[in-house]
Amino acid sequence: MVLDSPRPEYIETDNVVLLGKVEIYGEQSAQPGFNVALRKRNEEDIYGEWWACKFSHMQMFSNVSNDFYFSFEPLEFFKEYEYGRGRVMHKYTLIFKEVDEKDILDLVERIV
Repeated sequence: MVLDSPRPEYIETDNVVLLGKVEIYGEQSAQPGFNVALRKRNEEDIYGEWWACKFSHMQMFSNVSNDFYFSFEPLEFFKEYEYGRGRVMHKYTLIFKEVDEKDILDLVERIV
């Protein structure tokens, strides 16, 4: 019998060193936004790159629009990030990409 060693978590293999979130606070019960992750490209990288972690409800499990993204608090984020990066069928979907100005503009448009 051959056993593989456990794989490292995605948060580690993605070189995530800092977490945050961008949200719009308002009167709605669910706040639109997304989490941000500062990733190092390699061990020598001292600045890193900001990546957006956009969670949404999977359409099979919810009637909420697929273009409504939200963030998680840090403790919940770790669990949902692993599910999302692992491509496990789950009640949430995850888009993980570099942050660009369109991400911020989409949130500002929700205010106006």
